[in-house]
Amino acid sequence: MAKNVLPAVSGEFDATSKRPRLLMEIDLVFPSTLNLRYVKASSNLTFPYGGTSYTAKTFGVSGLSQSIEGQIERITIDIDNVAQDMGAYADSYKFEGANLRLKRIYLNSSGQAPADSGEYVEIFGGECEAPTEISRKNFQLSAVEGSALQRNMIERYYLRTCGLRFGGSGECNMNQFSNLGHSGEDHPLIITGTAVGGDTDSLIATELTQPTNHWKHGRIKLTESGVTFEREINASLSGGGSGEITFDVALPVSVTASSTFEIKKGCDKTWNTCGGNNAWGPSGENTINFGGFLHVEKKEGEDIV
Repeated sequence: MAKNVLPAVSGEFDATSKRPRLLMEIDLVFPSTLNLRYVKASSNLTFPYGGTSYTAKTFGVSGLSQSIEGQIERITIDIDNVAQDMGAYADSYKFEGANLRLKRIYLNSSGQAPADSGEYVEIFGGECEAPTEISRKNFQLSAVEGSALQRNMIERYYLRTCGLRFGGSGECNMNQFSNLGHSGEDHPLIITGTAVGGDTDSLIATELTQPTNHWKHGRIKLTESGVTFEREINASLSGGGSGEITFDVALPVSVTASSTFEIKKGCDKTWNTCGGNNAWGPSGENTINFGGFLHVEKKEGEDIV
């Protein structure tokens, strides 16, 4: 005599088959863009279904620091490096400052990932520190400034400056993707060129004809004799058919007429430069990219409006 499985048991079977999967995403940007996508599973996965491929990888959380407000301040991930792939990435790319995200998705009864790219729960989102361990079997990576554990809590502290992360797409007027309100050649967001002179503290180039301090708070990637250096920009001057920028930290070598460079526009994350009309800010209205809080009591002698 045939027997039917009770609905409650059948429902439990179905719930078990819709098992969770943990995804890890690391976005490397230097010296070029590389997006690492991993799933903690024994086989590869595509999420959304038929979309982005996630490579099967063993990784786990070995350390987590949480603030009293429920904010994940720091997280440590141990990643499998048996194939020496993570070590090779560390040799060629800069992990420090890269975006790291942990997501949880749930497979259906057929073992397929959701078809909707928004069907996930964000466990953590933050910026990587430099790798703390690279061995033949293990690759350890920590990240800070994560997402809130409880979504009903304030996710950003009430600060005077913009709290959004450097490098986020369209955030805080801090990178070449931000909407600065201008697109003409007189106010570029990113330029490349070859130096005509300079020293260990500065670079002179004919491409630097923008208004004074247009590149202040930006970043430069400079290559001299096959070696690439990255620096932040303290100031920029223009005049006489060329311009000069100064670095925040001196180079170990001098800039020569053969040095090539790439400069990206920056901002000091305050309303004056990110939201107002300034030489090194946008030429038009750009409040949507600020992301800070204006109504904070200022310190004596400080101008924040």
